Amino acid sequence: MAPERNKFFEEYNRLAELAGWPNRLDPSLAFESPDLRAALALWRRLAGTRELPLRTDLTPKLMKSFLPKVAIMDVLRENGRTRFRIRVTGTALERNFSGMTGKFLDECLPEPFRTRWDATLNVSLQARSPARTFGRMEFRDQTYLNIETFYAPMGADASAPDSILIVVHTEPNTADAKSARVSHVLDISRT
Repeated sequence: MAPERNKFFEEYNRLAELAGWPNRLDPSLAFESPDLRAALALWRRLAGTRELPLRTDLTPKLMKSFLPKVAIMDVLRENGRTRFRIRVTGTALERNFSGMTGKFLDECLPEPFRTRWDATLNVSLQARSPARTFGRMEFRDQTYLNIETFYAPMGADASAPDSILIVVHTEPNTADAKSARVSHVLDISRT
């Protein structure tokens, strides 16, 4: 990844540490979930020789193996402000984030969630590349899940992507070795 792109990841992780957010961005894209590795491979294949794939390149058939975990966000720029509208969510995401399809994040998310989500989504837009987050899900009363997420911009104009592909993998937050390792890496036990 180019150094100028790394800075967006580093800035986010500094902010997350200071704010006590329960997740971090990983610029290496070292996905643990097979579904997220498949999403990254598909995104890269659809981009081909372009910097980004188009949203219209994605079809349900191509995303069949991970479709329940998909969300697609529209990126709208108004008066110097970037807003995110949830275009579609898969069935697995509807269980955790129900009732948000078709809405703007800034209208349906209370703080501190809105700031976190905006910051995360903006990293992939600014870096013009895929991003990986991992950590503990903290949304409404749901703090019992570990989460790993793939974010990737899409659009004909790489300098102003018009949508973001998101694929989310969650698993119960248990005391097994994997969870302990993630907790240690993130140092989230104090948040």
